[in-house]
Amino acid sequence: MMNDLLPKGKYHKLCVRAVSGEITSKEKEELEGWLRISPRNRLTYDQIEETWEKMKPLPLPLTPDVRGEWLELKKSLGINTQAAEKKVFVSVFKNVFASLSDLLRIRYRAAVFSFATILILIVGFLIMKERLFWSPFRQIVTLNKQTSQITLSDGSVVHLNSGSSLRFRKPFSDTQREVTLRGEAFFEVIRDKRPFRVISENARTTVLGTKFNVWARNEQTRVVVREGSVRFESVTAGDGNVVLSQGQMSQIMGNQSPQAPRSIDTERFLGWMEGRLIFERTPLTEILDELERYYDVFIESADSELGQEALTATFDHLPLETVLSSICLTLGAQHRFEDEKHIIISRNPS
Repeated sequence: MMNDLLPKGKYHKLCVRAVSGEITSKEKEELEGWLRISPRNRLTYDQIEETWEKMKPLPLPLTPDVRGEWLELKKSLGINTQAAEKKVFVSVFKNVFASLSDLLRIRYRAAVFSFATILILIVGFLIMKERLFWSPFRQIVTLNKQTSQITLSDGSVVHLNSGSSLRFRKPFSDTQREVTLRGEAFFEVIRDKRPFRVISENARTTVLGTKFNVWARNEQTRVVVREGSVRFESVTAGDGNVVLSQGQMSQIMGNQSPQAPRSIDTERFLGWMEGRLIFERTPLTEILDELERYYDVFIESADSELGQEALTATFDHLPLETVLSSICLTLGAQHRFEDEKHIIISRNPS
């Protein structure tokens, strides 16, 4: 496992340049390398991207269409009477003309022009403020040792695991329901005529109504179906898709097509929802990643070959020290704490 303790100021700047569309190809390559190092780096990028989307202003017209904007706002608020419209505009422009009259009497034409311009901008801002600070998308990000339950606009429920992010429209459109996932989540999807899609880095999962789990990290996506069925496909391999039924699992590695469905014990893959860590023939590198998110620590493997060792194990709300001791005993390895949250695992000396 690579260390992510890098000069973060530099990479934060690269994140900002990326979300603002000003990043060069060389900088993008460097940033992508940094994002692959650690889930915490990816979470940092997600948080910067979410902040950018919320704060990014819309261009303000030089001559606001006050009438048009008012009609649109009136429609969205359900105001249908001409009396309400007349009352608002009379109140606003009465104050505007009163102020202009005072200034005209002083004969300061430049001041009048500047004041009128400011008033136009203020009126435009009041009408457009909802657009300036409102985004059609919402993003939920969980940190290490943190999980979250989200109820979507259609009534579907998402259980988001630690070190993950979920991005979606609020509300969904009239034709489709789509969310973007980085990390792991369990979905309880309400049946609806609109398809429900989960987009990850290299895969797309499509359902109408079902219960399933998606794990999407490090250019891999794994889907486990508890109820119903889903269509699981690669976003890059043109002919790559499979249909998974209850109790089945498939996985997509990188740009490959999905693996053939296989029957599994779904509860072994859903233990995280009850706070249990369950691994089945899982490489140590992946196990250490999960331990980092679960216990909010940084674990480094001093031996690259050791990281490829696979384990099958279940840890039910155990202390970190107990989990590490069990893993090291099985692999003939040892662990030591560099400080409270930095752990190194290495092979025992022969």
